[in-house]
Amino acid sequence: MNTKKGTTEFLVVSRSPQQHDIYMGQNNINETVSYCHLGMNFGETNLQEVEISNRIAKYDSNVGMLYPLVKDKNIPRECKAVVYKSILKPILLYGSENWSLATKTDSKLLGADMRVLRLIKGTRRRDRVRNVNIREEL
Repeated sequence: MNTKKGTTEFLVVSRSPQQHDIYMGQNNINETVSYCHLGMNFGETNLQEVEISNRIAKYDSNVGMLYPLVKDKNIPRECKAVVYKSILKPILLYGSENWSLATKTDSKLLGADMRVLRLIKGTRRRDRVRNVNIREEL
């Protein structure tokens, strides 16, 4: 409550969206529903599953660009592992400090990660090599 010389103002807080006019100098600042900052999407809903799916999509697109490098048998595994650790893994895990993962989203992240590790090693799922063994080797 704010009082000024006999007048009383109340600040009303509600759950329904309200239109506000915000000015900086003479310029009106527009209101937006969502925006992207440093690769992270922020908005009204902030659905974590959507953000993780976007992160996996960015990861997969970068894997696609690096596919010839990762798949090439003439390049040593150590070089491929350096590319994975320095380029690909940070793309997948950017912003993950704030995630609280459910089992479903956790398995999506691990699946995307293991697809690349299997590419680097040169094995397929049909070869029935355990994920733990692949991680230890690489």
